[in-house]
Amino acid sequence: MNMRKLILIISMLLTLTLYSQEWENISRLNENIGGPSGFLSDGKNLYLISYYETDLVLNKSTDKGQSWFEQYRVETRSKFGTIYRARNAVLTDKDYIYVTFSDLQSIAKSTDGGNNWSNIGLVNTKIISEIIVNPSNSNEIFVSAMGNPIIPDNNRGVYKSSDGGNSWNQILFVNNQTGFNDIVMNPSNPSVLYACSYTCIRNATVNIRYSTDVKLYKTTDGG
Repeated sequence: MNMRKLILIISMLLTLTLYSQEWENISRLNENIGGPSGFLSDGKNLYLISYYETDLVLNKSTDKGQSWFEQYRVETRSKFGTIYRARNAVLTDKDYIYVTFSDLQSIAKSTDGGNNWSNIGLVNTKIISEIIVNPSNSNEIFVSAMGNPIIPDNNRGVYKSSDGGNSWNQILFVNNQTGFNDIVMNPSNPSVLYACSYTCIRNATVNIRYSTDVKLYKTTDGG
């Protein structure tokens, strides 16, 4: 082995060691937190929404993840009549919470820290893949929806609510086979959003998961 190769190997090992030291395990959480479904931050505190048995749990850390405590626990059977597993969760100004569930084909909203919940629509979208809320305006909500995954469905697309979920507008639609599996917002400019489309129909006779309609979309005016 010549000197150049030796120096290269040593350099790579030092680099890997350096980068590996930049990560720290901060998951010092209660063993009963269940399955994490949403990780949130308000700039000062960390929040982890998880699902444990029949409960939706909000864990909070005020010291950058060094310690955690359970802020509240919601029993979903009593709130919604059955057991639902949380898919996505968004927390705004500590009291407004929006949650989508894998089995509940709509969005659940709480305005009092999780004590009371209501369903706020989009029941026909079937699969809600992501939900985001304008950090400057908790009434402005954006949702990416895949729609019904087994048949052509015009309810696919990106939806927007300007009144906290009381009403919704479909602001982006490609076709009845293509929905949206993700949407993100520029935190420093909430008018800038990116949404990713995805074509999918899967049933006993059809298996469509790719197409030229899979694209990345951008808006600079809030949709």
